Amino acid sequence: MGARKGESRRPRPSPVLILTGASVRPGAPVPTVLFLCPDHAFTSRLAEALFNAGAPPGWRATSAGIGPARPVDRKLASVLSALGLPLPAMEPRSWDPTLLGFMRVVVSVVEPEGPGMPPALVSKLEFRWRRTDPTTLSGMALLAWVEELRAPVASLGDYCRERTPRILG
Repeated sequence: MGARKGESRRPRPSPVLILTGASVRPGAPVPTVLFLCPDHAFTSRLAEALFNAGAPPGWRATSAGIGPARPVDRKLASVLSALGLPLPAMEPRSWDPTLLGFMRVVVSVVEPEGPGMPPALVSKLEFRWRRTDPTTLSGMALLAWVEELRAPVASLGDYCRERTPRILG
C-alpha cells in the first residue's frame, strides 16, 4: 500500500508478523507479542522485558525458545538489573504451536533458520531481527549489543500502539 499524495509513508518495523484473527473483545486475551530465540536463555527474554517496560496500553509480551537446551544465561540478570528491569521468572520454555493463535505479533530475534526451526513456524515469520548471539559478549560489547536491541523493540512498541484501537475496538 502506498501513501496518499502529500503523506509520507511510515516504514513498518521489521521483523514483525501480524497474525490475523478476530478483534479482541472485553474479557478476551490481551494483545500479545511473542519473542522467539533458539534457546530462551537470553535474547528473547531481554526483548520481552524491554517491550513490557514500555508496552503500549493493553499490550504485553512473552517469550519462548525454539528448543530450550540450557539454563538462563547468568549475564541476563546483570543486564536487566542495570536497566532497572525485572528478570522474567519462568524457566526456559519451548514455543508451543497453540501459542500462535493467541499472539498478535510474532518476532524472531535471532537467526531462526538454524537446526530445529519448525518449517510451520518459519512460514509464520514474515520478518526477522537478525541479531547475533550475545552470550559470547561481555563488557562494553554486550552493552552496545543491548542498546542496538532497544531501538527495534521501541519501534515495535510504536507499531503496536498504532494498531491498538483497531485490535481492541
